[in-house]
Amino acid sequence: MSARPVASVEASGGPAEPAYASPLEALLPQGRIHPGTAVSAGGDMPLLLALAAKASGGTVGWAAVGLPQMGALAAQSAGLELASGIWIDDPGRQWAQVLATVAEAVPVVLVGRLGPVPDRIARRLAAVLRRSGSVLLAAGSWQGAEVRMKVVSAAWEGLGGGHGLLRGRRVRVAAAGRGTATVARYAEMWLPGADGQVTAALPTPNGHAPALPAAKGHVTALPAPNRPPTHDPVAAPPATDGPPTPPTKAAESAAADVVAAGSSARRGAQSRRMSSALRVVG
Repeated sequence: MSARPVASVEASGGPAEPAYASPLEALLPQGRIHPGTAVSAGGDMPLLLALAAKASGGTVGWAAVGLPQMGALAAQSAGLELASGIWIDDPGRQWAQVLATVAEAVPVVLVGRLGPVPDRIARRLAAVLRRSGSVLLAAGSWQGAEVRMKVVSAAWEGLGGGHGLLRGRRVRVAAAGRGTATVARYAEMWLPGADGQVTAALPTPNGHAPALPAAKGHVTALPAPNRPPTHDPVAAPPATDGPPTPPTKAAESAAADVVAAGSSARRGAQSRRMSSALRVVG
C-alpha cells in the first residue's frame, strides 16, 4: 500500500496541498465528513472523539452506542457538547435496530465494537444513513466506511526521568477508503494536544518535531494512552467471538425513548430535549 504525507496547512515550497484548519481535514475527502457516510477510527478513542467533535459542530445532538468506556471528561475536552449527547452503553441483542433508530434521530452517531456486522445489516444501516443524512463514526472497523483511519504511531510528551505530567500525544494517522480516498494518506498531529484539542505537528526543516504547543490556562485531563498498533495501518481488527450480549431493560427503554423523540428531533422541535445528557448503563 502506497502512502504520502499530507500537509495540514500550506507551506512555502511544500507540496501542493490545500490549506486546512485541522490536520484531520487533510485526511478526509474534500476536508469533511460527508453526510450519510461512515468513518472508522481504528480502535483509537481520542481519534474517535476528535472526529465526533468535528462532525457534531453546529448540530442539534449526538449519540454514543455501545461505548461504556467513553469518559465524559475526555468527550468534553475533545469538543463535544455533553448537554446534547445521548449514551446507550448496552444496546443488547437488538443493537442493529437501536442503531438504526438512533441514526434517524440524531445527526452524529458514535458506535463501539458490537460484534461482526452481517452484509444484510450493513446494507440496511447504510440505507438509513443515506436517508437521514446522519454520520456514523465507528470505534473499530466498519463495513462500507467511506474513510478508514488508524493511529499507526503514538508517543506521549511531558514525562521526564520518572516525573512530569502528560501534556500531549504526538501521533501519525493513516487514512484510506473509497472514491477519492482510495490512496492511503497520513498526517502527523497532536491528538490530543495540551489543551485537549487537535493541532498540527509538522516536521521542521531540520527533520525534528516542533515543540508541543503550550496549554492556555490549565492543563485538561487527557484520555488514557493507546499502544501503537503493529499491524497494517488501516487493516480491520479481528472479529471478536462469543454470543451477543442479551438485551437489558435499560437499553430497551432507551431505544423506545429515542423512537418517540426521533422525528421531532429531525424537525428541530426537540432541541430543548437534547439539552440534558442521558446516560444509560447496561
